[in-house]
Amino acid sequence: MKFVQDDNFNEYVEKYKNLPLKEKKELVEKEMEELLVVLNALNEKFGDTPEVDFVEAMFVYSYSIKELIASLVNGLEK
Repeated sequence: MKFVQDDNFNEYVEKYKNLPLKEKKELVEKEMEELLVVLNALNEKFGDTPEVDFVEAMFVYSYSIKELIASLVNGLEK
């Protein structure tokens, strides 16, 4: 995947970095929820209709991230 330089996006990310942690968490949750809503709508129109609960999805994402961190730590300890 090739990333294209986008000054507007870079500015958006810089503003995000300066937000208080609580606002960062709320924004990430909102972004994930919006993405899930769009993907669910596309699935209903063009594919299957899986039942995805947002809270369960966030739990799975969190668990996956922790697993990746544990794997990284194990690799660094070798």
